[in-house]
Amino acid sequence: AECGDVAARAIRECELLGVTLHGKFDATMADFRVNQNAFRHIIFNFPDSGHYVHDFDTKVESNRFLIKAVMLQSLKILAPDGQMHFALQDVPVFRAVRVHEIINRLRLVDVVPFRPERW
Repeated sequence: AECGDVAARAIRECELLGVTLHGKFDATMADFRVNQNAFRHIIFNFPDSGHYVHDFDTKVESNRFLIKAVMLQSLKILAPDGQMHFALQDVPVFRAVRVHEIINRLRLVDVVPFRPERW
């Protein structure tokens, strides 16, 4: 319950600042704008394709596809000064996805390490 309380407080603080939060939609199919507005921030925490197979290469390719699809769709709905934030697990599968290569190919900007102690 403590984690839920922290999240609820953070949501209330965002709303008090005038932030509109959207969640629970398929970002790979996001070919829309909410109320005709572009998004200033798109945050995708710990994406996972859900392919729970024992084949490492299949896991890597399915997660690479998911992350690339979300990035490509996000570029369509992101404001010109907008930002995408992805938090990825530091595990072998996501290291093998090589997100930095996707970012370079799409001409996006930067990869920074996730530091849980800051949250």
